[in-house]
Formats: sequence, C-alpha cells, structure tokens
Amino acid sequence: MKTRFILSAIATIILSTTFAQAREPLPMDGKTSLYQRVLIREQTPRLDTPGGTKGALLPSLQALFVYAEDGDWLQVGYGDAGEDLFWIAANAATPWRQNIVATFEGSENLGRLLFFGNENAVYDAIESENPARTAAEMRDAALAAEQGGAPSEDVIALGPRATPDLRNNLYVMPILQSEEAILESNGAFVNVLKVAVARANASGVAVATDSNSITEAPIALPDVDRNNFKAGVVFVVDTTISMESYIRGTKDALAEVYESFAVSDYDDAVSFGLIGYRDSLEAAPGLEYDVKTFVSLEEGADPAAFLNGIEQMTEATSTSRNFREDSYAAIDHALREMNWADYGARYIVLVTDAGPREADDEFSKTGLTGRALNSLVKERLGAAIAVMHLQTSSGASDHARAESAYRDLARQSNLAPLYFPVREGDPTLYTQAARQLGQLVVDQVSQFRTGSSGNAILEAPTSGDESDALTAAIQSAGRTMQLAYLGREGVRAHLMFLKLTLLIVTLTAPD
Repeated sequence: MKTRFILSAIATIILSTTFAQAREPLPMDGKTSLYQRVLIREQTPRLDTPGGTKGALLPSLQALFVYAEDGDWLQVGYGDAGEDLFWIAANAATPWRQNIVATFEGSENLGRLLFFGNENAVYDAIESENPARTAAEMRDAALAAEQGGAPSEDVIALGPRATPDLRNNLYVMPILQSEEAILESNGAFVNVLKVAVARANASGVAVATDSNSITEAPIALPDVDRNNFKAGVVFVVDTTISMESYIRGTKDALAEVYESFAVSDYDDAVSFGLIGYRDSLEAAPGLEYDVKTFVSLEEGADPAAFLNGIEQMTEATSTSRNFREDSYAAIDHALREMNWADYGARYIVLVTDAGPREADDEFSKTGLTGRALNSLVKERLGAAIAVMHLQTSSGASDHARAESAYRDLARQSNLAPLYFPVREGDPTLYTQAARQLGQLVVDQVSQFRTGSSGNAILEAPTSGDESDALTAAIQSAGRTMQLAYLGREGVRAHLMFLKLTLLIVTLTAPD
C-alpha cells in the first residue's frame, strides 16, 4: 500500500508538471477564451528562433495560433495545445479576428461576384438609387477590363467563372472584418465582408500582385474534355392506383427522347434511370413494395433496356392508406442506390399526384422535411430535384399542402424551384412536359460538349425567348451544374494571398 501511494504521488507530480508547462495561445484583446490567430500572406518559411534557421514553407492562407510576440517576429503553432511551435516574420501574416470563412455559392443566376478595392466603391453601390443596376454596370466594366479593355475604377477582381467544387476542392475566403449596411433604395440589409483571397495566373502558378485594377489577360474557361460530360436523369414515379396513364406517358415521352439522340453523335450523352414507389408497407401492407429500382443509370444508357424496364412497371392493385405517400423515401433511394459517379449533370424527377409524408408523419421512412432532403441531395450529389405534381381532382383537398412541401423539395439557390404543376392531372400535358424536360437535358449536354454555348453559360442569364417556366428553370439548373463540372474538372484553388484590402458585397434586384 505504501509503495502504491508513493508511485501514485510521483505520477501526480509528473502530470501536474506537464500540465503546468502546457502553453496557451495569446488571448484576443478583451477576451479570455478566444485566441489570437493569423493567416499567412505569401509562402514563408517556419523558423526555429526569431530570424533563425529556415524550415519548411508555409502555404498562403495557412491559419496559425499566436503564442508570443518578439518585435518583428511571432511565435505560432497550428493548434491551441502548445505543440510544434515555431517562429515567422510578423509581416508575413495578417490578423484573423473573425475565425470564420465565406465560400462561393454555385448559381448561374447570381453572376460573378464583385470584389472591391476600397470601401468607397462598395458604398457607392449600396447608397445608389438602384443598387442592382449600379452593381451590374460595375460588373460590365470589370468584364470589359478582363477582356483587355480599360481598367475598372471600382472592381478589383471578379469571382471565378466556374464554380469551385467545395466537396473535392475546398475553396474558402477567411473573413477579416464584417459590417452590416442598409440599402437606401428599399431599406434592406446587406453584409459587407472584408476577406482574404488567393489567386494564381492562368497557368496555375502563384503570382503576387499589387495592382488596383483588372489588367491581366482574360481568364479562359477551364480546359477540360467536355466529351466526358454526361447527364443522369432518374424518374421517380408514383405507381399507386390511378397512375397507369402517367407510367405509359413516361414511356412514350422518353422513347421519343431516346430516338432523337440515338442517331446523333451524342448517344452516350444522357442516361435515364427509373424508380417506382408506392408507400410505407407499414401503412399499407398490400402495396407489394415501398420503393423499387426498375432501371439503373447504367442500364438506362441503352434505350432497349430502359423501355424493357418501364414495361415491368405497373400501377398497384391495392389502395394506399390515404392521399399521402412516402415520396421522400423514393428520393432518398435515388440518392443512395443509384450510381451517379459518371454524370456531371444530375436530375431526379418526381412524378406524383399525392402529397408527401413529412418529418412528423409516423410512416415517414426518412424523418426529413422537403427542405432537409433537398439540402441532403445538394450536399451529397449536387443534383437538382424536379417535381411534376399531377393535380388531379381526386386530390384537390391536398394540393395546397403538397405544393408547399414540393416547392421546398425542388428549391434552388437564387432560382425558381423546379416545381411544375400539371393542371387537372392531364396525362397528355404530362407526357408533353416529360418529353420536353428530357429533350432539354439532351440538348444542353450536346451544346456543352461542342462548346457551342461558349461563355454564355457563365455570363448570360436566362434569355428572354425562353418563354415557359419549365424550359427556363431546367436550363438555369443545367447551367449551374455545368459550372460545377468545370469547377470540379478544371479549376484548382488559387495559391497566392492577394495583398490588397478587398471588400465583397452581393447585390440583387429588389423584390
């Protein structure tokens, strides 16, 4: 017992000494639990002592905790546990007080982001009578400068042409300072952010810049093999009683779409998958299945395989529990069970006359809301969900609730939701819409592969001659996915910390 007590006491002393020697980073001014951090400006070596032996290079935008200051030198570390400390020149870093970052949001409808070189230019836009128009004029001037025209007086840089793929190539902008302003035109609040960004020249090599204007050569679209770009479209079809005419309509519509590109050079451009769903078997045991794959995306590359698969799809012979069905489980099935890896554009098309089982429904398999499921699909796949809501007379009492839920399910960032009501549930109108959607996707892929769309997918909003909602919405969603593909295949995170003070603000037309 005595020996054990002595050993225990020695261990306690050793542990106490170790903890006492552990160092904490310097606190922020006026704070006790928030630590000072800095961001590396340009590549700089780590040093063993102030001005001492140089070690490995630290990359631009590396975040570090500050442990000590010694004149022109900072002692820093990667974490806050006091381990692996080293020194850097103080002027090689900039303070990072916010400890939060901003990212680029992928949407062709937003236009390229504006980076300003000074606060005056930002507030010229914010305080103008028409901020959206002022911002558009500034963007046009910056685009002209990027193409070799006169330097922009206000905008120092534009956001990337293609959307960086944040899942595979995390591109973030540390926020150095933020403030809130009010648009004088309508009283709306807008955030103004001072951010740190990095850049490279057209070859991807890091370059420093002190320029106050956009004077470099135009930044070309990423040089990627567009022939590898394909679209995967999965139709998720309600197969409960009363859906037989829509099942046949889907077959007729896609048979025509397959026929249209079978004789072209783009017969591998689009693949259609097919999932049928009914409802929870707990709610209605006689339905045979809740969700079933009839055609995978791999099989759907062959028109004969798809048409054979849809021939096996029939409507149920047993009734559902009520006019709500678990369509969200079918969307989740498409997310998890289909192989989407080979497809740059990804669409899930829900076809139903019934409302969904929401998160609080006892028979909901996913336990998700439409908004949550949409976010999950965006995060995991970067896919667009379209809903063709067959508003039949038998479900009239449920239409309003279903429409609200499906608009959430089909929402898009800064674009109209891909929600398309089929009035009176007209089978002919549905077949036309399904054919139109399929053909739009095929046409977009073929245009993207040939490059005939050029920079239009990056600079031009939806044109005025796109008269109907389905065409406009699908084309916008497709352009957004093309941007993401270019970002995924051809854009790499910039390498060089931009020395200038940058402010960023997003302005859109007021409602």
